Amino acid sequence: MTEEESRIYQEISKKFKELVDQDKVIQSLAEKIANGKATYQDAWDYANRIGKAGSKAMLSQVDELVADGIDGYESIMESLYECYDASATYAVAVQTIQNQKAGIGIKGLQTDFDKDRASGIAHLGSNAEDAASAARYLGTPVEHFTENVVGDTIKVNEAFQYQSGLNPKIKRTSTGKCCQWCDEIAGIYDYPAPDEVYRRHQNCNCLVEYYPGNGLKQNAHSKRWAEENYAERERRIEFSNQQGDNETSRKLLGVAKPSYDNPNVNLEYIRSQEYRMKYHGISGDDEVDDRILEEAKKILEERSGTKMETIVLVDAKSGKRLYRFEETRAENLVGQYPDEMKAIIKEYHKEGKSLIALHNHPDGYPPTADDAVSALRNHYEKSVVCGHNGVVYVVKQAPALYSLEECNVIHKEIVDQCINTVDVDKIWQKIFNQYGLSYEKR
Repeated sequence: MTEEESRIYQEISKKFKELVDQDKVIQSLAEKIANGKATYQDAWDYANRIGKAGSKAMLSQVDELVADGIDGYESIMESLYECYDASATYAVAVQTIQNQKAGIGIKGLQTDFDKDRASGIAHLGSNAEDAASAARYLGTPVEHFTENVVGDTIKVNEAFQYQSGLNPKIKRTSTGKCCQWCDEIAGIYDYPAPDEVYRRHQNCNCLVEYYPGNGLKQNAHSKRWAEENYAERERRIEFSNQQGDNETSRKLLGVAKPSYDNPNVNLEYIRSQEYRMKYHGISGDDEVDDRILEEAKKILEERSGTKMETIVLVDAKSGKRLYRFEETRAENLVGQYPDEMKAIIKEYHKEGKSLIALHNHPDGYPPTADDAVSALRNHYEKSVVCGHNGVVYVVKQAPALYSLEECNVIHKEIVDQCINTVDVDKIWQKIFNQYGLSYEKR
């Protein structure tokens, strides 16, 4: 960090402390810790206020962070660490208080600093084209980063208590007024629960209840205790078992400049001749191309305004739809393929017939590392990605066949090479070509 960059960080840190000291809500929540009355709802509220303060502090220096000759990466990383430290310290104090109330003589543990997530935000903010773009990356993402420390604290303490002989459980209950993903992820989970269970997205009010294993339950945010019969199990959600690590892929794309933030589809445009021509030549047969276009339009019309994905398999020669899968479990990913869909893929490969896979990307991003590996493993002749922003990506299959182990190596290489890039299209083109995948943006 240069002298000038250090000065910028010091200004951010000074502003952050001023905002925290002036925030009456933060001071009131701090008093609850001193009185031994703080709950996880307080921890959540505290993290929310800290995140907002951190965001405002960084935005106060946003012009300097993106100025020519300045690398704002380290300044943003240091600032994010301050947000993390404040939120984590409070959450640990809350965990300790609640352990004591439950009769568990174990001090709360502090979660680690999520360097990967912080790095993604820092890369976005420091590599932004202008102050307006940087402001978008240093706003809500900073707040979410700080708030997620609460869920991470629950995770690390759950793991420790499990290793200490307790039988912790996590119960997530949807309010029913949030989103489809929250409804589907609701349930009771034994340790270890999937990472997604602990997360709360923007404007999410779902309840995450923590069961330490002594017959009591507590809300992970409000910490209200009540007796619970563990035999009364709610349904469990089978999480997506993607061919690759979809979370890693999304982190990968998270450090690149977003190409589209609005999931709404311009329905007039996708019905235009200009958009129709983007599908021309995909299969080599005009009729098949039109059938693929119609499937894409149906997906985009149905998914417009959401961040959910749908995948369709079509016969490469006739364009006939063979399977449509839309029961995804989370935003911005396709879940585990059902057995019927897997059987179709296996049969087509065995008989030497060709498949074209089509799915949407609500955020408009290029094909992910998972998309590349899926195309290789499932031997798709072509893989088509239709973005909600009107962009179409076409990936053509490699002439060589890759084993499961080779695909995992490819997936890791894509992630390793792209994790710090801001030019996704360029690096994707390079890597896809390296493994015989023809990549085209339309």
